[in-house]
Amino acid sequence: MDSILYTAPVSFPEEALFKALKMEYDPDREETDIVLELREEALKIASPKAIYKESTVEITDRGTILDGILFPHSLLAKKLAGQKVVYPYALSCGVELDKWSQGFTDPLEAYVADGIKVFALYQFMGEFRQYIKETRFGGGTFSALNPGSLGEWPIEGQLPLFALLGDAGTKAGITLTKDYLMVPTKASSGIFFASDTEYHNCSHCPRLDCPNRRAEFTSIEI
Repeated sequence: MDSILYTAPVSFPEEALFKALKMEYDPDREETDIVLELREEALKIASPKAIYKESTVEITDRGTILDGILFPHSLLAKKLAGQKVVYPYALSCGVELDKWSQGFTDPLEAYVADGIKVFALYQFMGEFRQYIKETRFGGGTFSALNPGSLGEWPIEGQLPLFALLGDAGTKAGITLTKDYLMVPTKASSGIFFASDTEYHNCSHCPRLDCPNRRAEFTSIEI
C-alpha cells in the first residue's frame, strides 16, 4: 500500500490559544494585539499535513518486520505481537507555519509564533487521530508507539520508520536530520495499532515533570 496524505484545517480558537500560550486576554494590552495579529497571519498560511500507510506485520527472531523493513526493537515485538496490520505515520505543523515562525526576532513575537505552531500540531493531531479511529479501526480502541519515547524504541528507530513511509518528505514536507530529529520540529511520528485498552508510552517513562505526559507513570518494565 502506498502512503496516504491527510490534511485538515486548523482554527486557533482565541480563548484556547491564549490559554495554551499562558497569556491573559486583555484588549488594553499590546501583547493581546500581537497574539491576535499573529493568529490572523497563521490562519492564512497554516497547512499541517500527515502521511500514513497500512503495513503488514511479521514478528521474527530478528525483530518486527513491516512491509519487508526490519525494526530490531523489543518494544515493537512486544506490543505488535498478534497484529496483522498497523498504521505507521508522521505528521507536522506544516512547512508553511515553520518557515513563517522563523522570521521573528522580537522575543515575544517569536514565543507566540512558536506557541502557535505547537497549538496547530496538537489540534491537527487530534483531528488525525479521530480520522484514523473512524476509518481504520472502526471507531474502536487503538494506541500508538513512538520512536524516541522509550529506550526500547530509541530515536534511531526513525530511520526504518521513514524508510517505510517512503515519500514523507515529498508528500508532507517532513524530513529527518542526521540526528534523527524531524523537520519541521513541531512534529510527531509513530505506529498506530489496535488494542483492547489504550496504551501510552508515558506509563513507562520516569520523567515525571514532562509537560506532555498523557498517563501516570506505573513502572519502567513493559
